[in-house]
Amino acid sequence: MSAPTQVPVQRSEAFFRLCNDRNARAPYLRNKDRIITALGLLGVPAQKVRQILEQVVRIWKRDGPTNLRTKEGQKRRDDTTAEVSGLYPEVFGMPCNGPEEGQFLREKAIHAMVWYATSRTRPQRPPRSRTAQQAQAQAQAQPQPQPQPSAPAATN
Repeated sequence: MSAPTQVPVQRSEAFFRLCNDRNARAPYLRNKDRIITALGLLGVPAQKVRQILEQVVRIWKRDGPTNLRTKEGQKRRDDTTAEVSGLYPEVFGMPCNGPEEGQFLREKAIHAMVWYATSRTRPQRPPRSRTAQQAQAQAQAQPQPQPQPSAPAATN
């Protein structure tokens, strides 16, 4: 299996193609810093991106949790996309240099923000430390000590 092609972080069609790739094994826009960086290439200030992310999280929390893999979740994502686009037309309505950049700005950036919002609102299990996992595995591997049978009391 070949390593993924490294694309420099710059305002180019290749970079936005990487951001738009839906078949990528590890999609590029899976954390807040990458979303801020990608929108920053288009001239959106980092503070504005943080404000938009907070708004998306508020919108997503407003109606309760929904799984994005269901039809209801897809509709809700589309509604959130439309609402955020309407709230920030200066960002999501700005002119673009090419089709990849346009698709990124109108669709993928907001979808990445919704994914970020769902990951922030989904219930999290507490992380288990590696030592705790090893201790549990060792405890399961060791046989439990058997109780010693007591000798019957001698009667005279």
